[in-house]
Amino acid sequence: VKETARLKRLTRVARALRQSHSLAIALDC
Repeated sequence: VKETARLKRLTRVARALRQSHSLAIALDC
C-alpha cells in the first residue's frame, strides 16, 4: 500500500520536473 503511494508521488515529481525542464527549453529557444 505504501509502495503505491510512494510511486504516485515519484511519478508526480518526475512529471513536474519534466514540465519545468521542457519550460526551460522553451524559454531558452
